[in-house]
Order: sequence, then C-alpha cells, then structure tokens
Amino acid sequence: MTTKNKLSHRVISSVFAHLFSQGVTILTQLGSLPVFLHYWDMQRYGVWLMLSALPIYLSMADVGIMAVTANKVTMLAAKGDNEHANRVFQSALALVLVVFSLVAIAAVILIWSLDIQMLAHPGSRIALTCLTIAALTTAFGGLLDAAYRSAGQYAKVTYYLTTTRIVEWLGSILGVALFGGIEHAAIGYLIGRLASTIVIQRLAQREVQAIKWSFCGANWKDMREMLRPGISLFIFPIATALNVQGMILLIGNTMGPTIAALFNTYRVLTRVMVQLPTLFGKSLWPELSRLYALKEHAKIHSIYIKATAVTIGMSIICAIFLYFFGEQILAIWSHGKIHFQANIFGVLLISAALTGFWQIGMVVLASTNRHQKLSIAFLLASLSSFGLASALVPKYGLMGIAGSLILVEVVMIWATFIFILKAQRPLVLNTL
Repeated sequence: MTTKNKLSHRVISSVFAHLFSQGVTILTQLGSLPVFLHYWDMQRYGVWLMLSALPIYLSMADVGIMAVTANKVTMLAAKGDNEHANRVFQSALALVLVVFSLVAIAAVILIWSLDIQMLAHPGSRIALTCLTIAALTTAFGGLLDAAYRSAGQYAKVTYYLTTTRIVEWLGSILGVALFGGIEHAAIGYLIGRLASTIVIQRLAQREVQAIKWSFCGANWKDMREMLRPGISLFIFPIATALNVQGMILLIGNTMGPTIAALFNTYRVLTRVMVQLPTLFGKSLWPELSRLYALKEHAKIHSIYIKATAVTIGMSIICAIFLYFFGEQILAIWSHGKIHFQANIFGVLLISAALTGFWQIGMVVLASTNRHQKLSIAFLLASLSSFGLASALVPKYGLMGIAGSLILVEVVMIWATFIFILKAQRPLVLNTL
C-alpha cells in the first residue's frame, strides 16, 4: 500500500469512527430529553442541565496538555523517535495525576461548603460531586488518545472512547429509572465512566506496546515545553464552555431552569450540523500532525482547502434542512412539550451554520501547535459575546442571547482566515 493510500485509509477509517461518535452524540443529546422528561418534570431536568454544565470547566483541568501531548507524541513517533515520545507521554501522565488530585480535592470542598440556591435541591451536592469526578476522568481519555494516535490507530481509540460515552449515558438513565433522583443519575454516570476508562487503559497497555505507562521518563523540561501551547489550547474548550454551558447558567439564573431547558433544546437541535465539520476536523487532526512532522506543507494546504469547502457545503445543506423541518422534529422529539419559536431557532441556526466556515482552519493550526493567537481571539470573542448576552437578556430575553452568539462565529471566521493565511503565506506565494 502506498503512502497516499495509507493516509487515505487512516482518514477514511477515522471518518467512520467519528460518524459513529457523532451518531452517539446526537443519539444521547436527542434521547436525553424524552427519557429524562419521562421520569422528571421540566424543573428537575433544568436543574440537572445546570449541574451538568458546571463540571465541564473542571474537565479542562489538564490545561490543554492532553491535546498537545497527542500532537507531540504523534510527531515524534512519525519521525521514529519513540524514546522521546515516551518521555513526553510519561511527563503528561505524571502532570495529569497531580492536577487531577488537586482539582478534585478543591472542587469537593467547594461543593460541600458553598451555600447557593442551585445546590439546595435534594441530591444536588452528591450529583455534582459525582459529575465532577467523572469530568476530571476525561483527562485519562486524552492520554489514551495520545497513545493510540502515535501508533496510527486513531480510529480504534475513537471507537473505544465513544463506547465510554454510551456506557456512562446508559448508567445515568439506569440510575434514574431504578431510583429516580438526580444523584442516582450522576452515580450511574460516574460508574459507567470509571469502568469504561479502566477497561480501555488495560487494552492500551496490550495493543500499543511502544508507549509505556510509567513515570520513569517524566521530567520537568518536557512538562514546561508543553505548558505554553497547552494553555493556549486550553482556551478553546474554556471559550466553548462559556458559549454553551455559560449561556445555560446565565439563562437559568436570570430566567429560571425551565427556560434554560428550553434554550438548551433549541441549541442542541441547531448544533447537530456542527457535528459534521467537527467530524472531518477530528479525523484529519492526527494526519495533519504527522504531515507537519514530515514537512509535507503543500499537502497540508491542499487538505485545508478541500476540507473547508466540504464542511461549508455540509453546513449550508444542513441549515436548509433544519429550517424547513426543525419545527416537526422538535414536536416529535419533545412529544409536544416544548413549543417552537421560529425567530430564536432561526438565529441559532445561522450561528451553527457559520461554525463550518472556520472549523477546519482551527484544526490545521491546533494540530500543528500554531494555535496560540487564534485561541486568544476565540476567548476574547466569547467573553464579548457573554457580556453582550448579559446586557441584552433583561430586555430581549432568549433572542438577545441567541443574537450574541453570532458575534463569536463572525470573529472566528475572520481570525482563522488571517492566521491560516499568515501560516501558509510562503507556500501560497510559491504556488502562484
């Protein structure tokens, strides 16, 4: 098999793995609403969404180290430097265990000492504790991803980690079905996450023998070298969480949990189309890192142009489909419990469609550790959007929040184009 065929085979395998992953994402997002509303009312479901939103920030406690580790280990393995790849991996393993422990202790202390209204609901503190531990465990998923990615088995680890999400989701449903409380849903979720992570780690030790799960090669130099790009990459999920979970918390605190649940339903339905650009981006990520290590810059540029065109086309097609059929889908999905508001849905649809215009560019920069300036632009845009939403919500309600989200997309389209142009300028000039 030629090098080109091998690359195509890995990308296609990754695409199918992410189709499975995105299918599971859509299934769990769409399936959660009718399942939870079968056992709970909108008030309790809104509380669950607010509690679930908080630990998202703690899942980013590795400050982006896992993604940078995956990039660097993949690049080193592509050049045949397995010794250095192991040092980087083991340094990340040591760092994530320290950060995990410190953040977990601090979070549990805060959960059981704070006196806030959201934690007054029965079982809320137990639920938030379980969800927090589960969120922190995602850092180990990043290590598993790095190990398999370095061996060219990105598709396999994607299937494994997706299965983890299925198990944890089923655990939460089982907890609700058997016992009915918010805390029981969280306990079931945590058990599913921990059990799945342990099983996959055992498989990784056997299937990727080039990567050693130990602390022997851990050193401060490698940790320090990963810290700067790691912090920059950490900004992306922080900004994303501000746009998604932050808005839910804002609505919940100003308009109530029921309205938060309504907005989240609209947001989930319109953001289904974002899963497609994300799918292609994640499938290309390890190959872009590998090509960058081998200095195949012309091939990276070609992939960027073609993949961006595909994601823009998919976003437009999905937006048109949801524009005409969104109301019917919502009625069936919620069993008529959530009313359709065309103006809010339409604005959220525009915001979601615009994401496809910059996703691939972000992946090109992030997979090659050239994302620092773009991450700052994303954070500033997200902060501005959140501030605008806070100012608009008293007068315009959900429409003000929906409109403020478009600001982020417009800024990111512009910023990604500028930074990609600068990164590829020598190559573009040579090909003119």
